[in-house]
Amino acid sequence: MEVHLTFQLEHIEDLSDVSQEATRILKSEEISNDLLLGEIIFVTEAVSIGLGRGACSMKAQTWPTIPVDHLLAAVMFAKKCDELEKRHKDDSKVDTVIRSEHRSYAISTIILTVAFLEATINDFFAGISNTLKNYETIADERILDEIKTLWNNKGIERQNMLYKYEQAFSILQITSFDKSKEPCQDVILLIDLRDELVHFKPEWILFGNQFGANEHKMAQRLRGKFNPNTLLPDSMPFYPDRCLGSSCTRWAIKSSVAFTDFFYQEIGLDAPYEKYRDQFEM
Repeated sequence: MEVHLTFQLEHIEDLSDVSQEATRILKSEEISNDLLLGEIIFVTEAVSIGLGRGACSMKAQTWPTIPVDHLLAAVMFAKKCDELEKRHKDDSKVDTVIRSEHRSYAISTIILTVAFLEATINDFFAGISNTLKNYETIADERILDEIKTLWNNKGIERQNMLYKYEQAFSILQITSFDKSKEPCQDVILLIDLRDELVHFKPEWILFGNQFGANEHKMAQRLRGKFNPNTLLPDSMPFYPDRCLGSSCTRWAIKSSVAFTDFFYQEIGLDAPYEKYRDQFEM
């Protein structure tokens, strides 16, 4: 998003006066509402400026916080899912419309938590490539150049998200990234669950509380990670019916945030969603 400003200054000592006034305007309530959650503002152009008094015309840009948007949206749907389970936990039979609404919240949460994971690593590569202040603590020019090359040449943009995280750790020479351990294992499972839902392939699933070879492969992997959906009877299959519930959404949010917390901690940066943490803790 770009914002173009034209304003008057009575006295101009140097360009910092112009920048300060532009920042004040951009941070005013009226402008910030239009920019929504875009917080990082840079003055990118200044024309018609002379010492003394004069008119100033500037162009400013904002860096959107889409990863945070995804996470907060996931939390909103997870809370709605939880509210429905609590409201109808004692019902002998739950209406089909309510069950459909409940499932839509659960599926939305799963999709959005994975979207949050991918948007986060994309923001890392694109942010460094655009020299954002969030990443100023990474000062090694060799590392910065390598990250910029990977992103600007589009080679890494089309790779899967775990590969992107793996490459980021590799470039930064951090050896703690191990896909065979937590928090990676739960995130791999979460991504696979999202893929099963988004790239759905119909197949016959047995009724009842099946175990072992008789149950769906996702049921075998997900069982024990969280509690079943309380709105459905035990006779329903664990996957997809009884696994898509409030407990699953909490696991999805907890797993995705644990992974990104691990990422930012290991690379030595503050998580950009830190000030929103009280909103997504469930």
